[in-house]
Amino acid sequence: MGFEAIRDQDVAVRMLAAAVSKQRLSHAYLFEGPDSVGKRLTALTFAKVVNCRASRLDSCDTCRSCLKIADGKHPDVTTIEPTKSGRIIHTDIMEELIASAALKPYEARYRVSIILDAERMHATAANKFLKTLEEPPGNSLFILISCSPDQLLPTIVSRCQRVRFHPLTPGTVAELLVRERTIAQERARVIAVLAHGQMSRAFELADSEKKEFITKLVTDLTDRREPLLVVQEFLARLSAERDRLKDSLQAGELPFEADSEELTGRREAHCASLFKKEVLSYLDLLRAWYRDMLVLAEAGRSDRLWNADCADAVAQLAEHHNSADIQVKLEAVARAEMLLEHNVKEDRVFKELFFSLAESKTRSPNFC
Repeated sequence: MGFEAIRDQDVAVRMLAAAVSKQRLSHAYLFEGPDSVGKRLTALTFAKVVNCRASRLDSCDTCRSCLKIADGKHPDVTTIEPTKSGRIIHTDIMEELIASAALKPYEARYRVSIILDAERMHATAANKFLKTLEEPPGNSLFILISCSPDQLLPTIVSRCQRVRFHPLTPGTVAELLVRERTIAQERARVIAVLAHGQMSRAFELADSEKKEFITKLVTDLTDRREPLLVVQEFLARLSAERDRLKDSLQAGELPFEADSEELTGRREAHCASLFKKEVLSYLDLLRAWYRDMLVLAEAGRSDRLWNADCADAVAQLAEHHNSADIQVKLEAVARAEMLLEHNVKEDRVFKELFFSLAESKTRSPNFC
């Protein structure tokens, strides 16, 4: 398997394979790109490749070294990530990693340190790590994984070999959905398009009722249901989402950490960030719906719909809205996204949005 197991990241794989074959490994790599597109899998595969006992060009996945890395039990391959409390990579964790990296490998050719969500390093931890990158240990290899490399210290980024990752293809996402969630292929294909190449988003759509909720919301607004009622129902759902996130983060805290003002502040900031992503994901589904209406209104191409499983409903909507009207609705969704990015309160944003979406020059019939 080895590099062959990595899907849709040909450029990244070729870069790493070339470094191995030419024996020109960098002391530090930055794997950057969207969430859930294979960065972590590639990092573990790379760790196996550089330490494989049976091959110098790829991993065999059968030798003792490869099996230990796959099981997370290799003494020379370490993975760290932000702790649940505030989702920060704390200084003491980085100090342990740095001290370990300075030692000679126990049984491998290279000590490999994989740092997940590297942009969440505490400032002190980042500065300590920078000193290590300036004078890297000879037999150590660092792999930083980040969705937001712009949040890393520029001096850290400049000392890493940057490897860019891209969204997965809809075909790959659909295939993995069918395999991991055993859902119907037609539904998997629809979710794959809406997931924009990110498996975490695809799994979320497969496991939740977000898509169905947005379908009902669009139906209600089209059927001239009172927009204020739609707003209230939607805000109640968002409130439940926020409470769920808070409970999830608090459940991961240790008792002595709960009273820490610093950790509480970081937890709240992280919760706010996660919540904003949740809210924006709803807007993305709304945009997809009106985008499909515009595709039918402009081109009449049902084969290009993102919500292919709702083709009949989309068609009925498109018949009763002109292109200009649909474009206004898309602009309203874009404005809502902009307001949220500027931290305008959700109740104001969605009240304005849903009243805009409810407005129509013509009335469309109930299609539900």
